[in-house]
Amino acid sequence: MKQDLILALILLSIGIISVFIVNSITGYVVRVDHVIVGDEVLINYAIWYNGSGNWTLYSTNIPSIAFKNNFLIEDYQPIKVKIGSGNFIIGLQKSLLGMKMGENKTIILPPKEAYGDLKKDLIKFIPISMLPNNVKKGDKITLKDSAVEGEVLGILNNTAIVNFNHPLAGNYVKIYYEILKIER
Repeated sequence: MKQDLILALILLSIGIISVFIVNSITGYVVRVDHVIVGDEVLINYAIWYNGSGNWTLYSTNIPSIAFKNNFLIEDYQPIKVKIGSGNFIIGLQKSLLGMKMGENKTIILPPKEAYGDLKKDLIKFIPISMLPNNVKKGDKITLKDSAVEGEVLGILNNTAIVNFNHPLAGNYVKIYYEILKIER
């Protein structure tokens, strides 16, 4: 039994496990009902960033949180996170591991576990002639042949300074989430 348990824990830690584990000594079948690597997890969420000492709501799909923060959104649909894919907030994916359907949690993540550190090489100096007419500080722009949006930080001598980092890069974030569904 101890060997089966150790094997199950090893398999669980690397995400290679079926929905059920059978104990070879007792014959008991144990259902795995928590999040493991490879699962797709449907969640409701709210994300805040710590701007100037206060937590400011950045995004949510929870109507009560949106309304409380005067935050207008068009779509309150849950989002699906594929655990281990690396294409969503890493710290959130790690936090979801081992949780069960219906559970909720609030976490605070450092930049490296959230949207990354601010990368100086993603701040570009672009001639204004390459940008839309009347571009000004604070405008969001996308360059030709690029899907990445940047924010104009300022304009100096016919050159725009544009930040192509994620808007929350370099920030600590607080995330509240609730698990609605686990799909294998």
